This record gives sequence, C-alpha cells and structure tokens, in this order.
Amino acid sequence: MNENEKGRVCTTYICPSKLFFNVSIVLIIIHWIFCAIQLPDERDVISTDCELFEAQWERVLDNGERVPVEVPGTVEAEHGEVVTLTTILPENVYNGETLCFKPIWQNVDIYVDGEQRVSYNTENSRPFGTNSAMRYLFVELTEADSGKDLTYCFSSNSKYAGNMQSIYVGDRASIWIYMVKTSGFRSLLAVSLIMLSMFCLVITWVLKFVYKKTLPLGYLAWTICLCAVWMLSESDFRQLLFKNISALSNLTYWSLMLISFPLIIYINEVQNSYYRKLYMIPVVYAAIVAVAGTILQVFDIVQFVEQLPFVHAGL
Repeated sequence: MNENEKGRVCTTYICPSKLFFNVSIVLIIIHWIFCAIQLPDERDVISTDCELFEAQWERVLDNGERVPVEVPGTVEAEHGEVVTLTTILPENVYNGETLCFKPIWQNVDIYVDGEQRVSYNTENSRPFGTNSAMRYLFVELTEADSGKDLTYCFSSNSKYAGNMQSIYVGDRASIWIYMVKTSGFRSLLAVSLIMLSMFCLVITWVLKFVYKKTLPLGYLAWTICLCAVWMLSESDFRQLLFKNISALSNLTYWSLMLISFPLIIYINEVQNSYYRKLYMIPVVYAAIVAVAGTILQVFDIVQFVEQLPFVHAGL
C-alpha cells in the first residue's frame, strides 16, 4: 500500500470522528443557550444591594464644637492628630446591614451609641512603621441601631491624616460582590501575570541548565512579576488572601523600587551593553532609593508612603 492509499484510509476513518466531535460540540452549545434562555433560575438569591452611605457628617472639635464636613473628603489634621467624625444612622436599619469603611494608613475606632464596634491598629502586628496598612473595615448593624449616633475616630502619621474615603452600605456579601465587579479584573490580571512570569522564568532556568544558554527573557519576566506583585499587593482583596497585610504593604514599595533593575538589565542585554554607562544612572539612583528608603522606613524616620515621589521619579 503506497503513501497516498494510506492517507486515504486514515482520512476515511478520521473524518467520521471529526464530524461526530464537531456535531457534539454544536449540540452542547445549542443546549446551553436554550437552557440559559428558557429554563427557570435555580441559583441562590444573593443580595447585590450595595450603595454609597450618604449622611450628614460633623467633626467634633476638642472644645466640643461641631463642624459640618464632607465625606468622602479631607479635613485639616496634623500628623498623629485624632479626628472625630459623627453622624446619625438611618431609622430603617435592618439586621445584618453593614457599613464598609476604607482607612488608608490610619488607626481607627468606630462607635455606635458610645459602644466600640471596631478597633483597627496594627502597632503590635506590623514588622515596622508607624501607620496601619489600608484595609476595609466592616461594621455590622442591627435594627436596634436605628437612629443612633455613629462615631468614627481616626489618626495617621502620614499625608492621609485627615483623609476620608467613600463609605458603602449593604450586607457584607453585596459589598464584596461590588468589589469584585469594580476591581476584580485587576486582581485576576495580577495573578495571571505572576503565573506567566513564573512560566517564563522556568523556561529560562531549564534552558540555562540544559543548554548552558542565558536568555534576556528572564529579566523581562522578573519585571512583569514585580509589576504583578505591586498590583496584587494593592488589591482590594488582599485582606482575604494574605495573613499579614502590614508585611504585604511593604512589598508594594519594594516592588516599585526594584522594577527598574530587571527592566534595564533586559534592555541592556538586548542592546549588547551599548548604552551600559548611560543605564548606570537610573540603576544607581534606584539602588540609593531602595536602600535609603528601607532604612528610613525601618527606623520610623520617613514612611514608605512619603517616599513615593522619589520612587516614581526613578521609574
């Protein structure tokens, strides 16, 4: 039997298999579309009612005077000064209704009718630094809280000393669903980039081990990995994914400080070190910022958040 006859025989046996597979896929797709359109909904009903908490806020001054303030917004406050804001909860609070606050580098205490409901201070859990890392704080309410005073006290030794972010209200599930809709793609992209960079690094390591060949691609992969780590460390879901967000927040700044190193090394390798002397300028600058910035942070002299202009200049 010659090659042409063998090919015809193989085609004769394979074509029905291809036809069966293609028809099966088309029928499955038709079934899925028909069921999605025609059949009743069997899912669990999950509330997605999440909205901005709009209220009349007042700042309570040291002398007892109350001054109206805008939330979200920024009030005048010195570093370390405790700011006290107060408002009145609605009359129609339901059991399980939750308020979601987003303090950035702040210590926070939240009271309902004088009772402390939430206290956030990472002084005893962070490795170093003088401020508590950004996270979401949830205050779950009951019907008995209707019409009662809500007091929000916060302080910070950073540029966020008087900053108030938007406040959301709903049940806890609806708030997280809203977070997924608004920023879930960023977190998914960060995870995908980390996986992609790890895959590229494994390839370069295998080639180096087997063929004794070094690829510049490895440095580009490290660049992507550091960018992804920065994105993930800033994720809205980091308090769900990581044990200690204070330690994680340090990765935010270290990754930004180090991004330029593998990127410049990659470009230099591709260009056969033609501009090596010129590239030493941003490399030396980034090294100084990374070392000096870390020392300043560890010894509580200048916090990472205050160093961002120098880090961004390097980038």
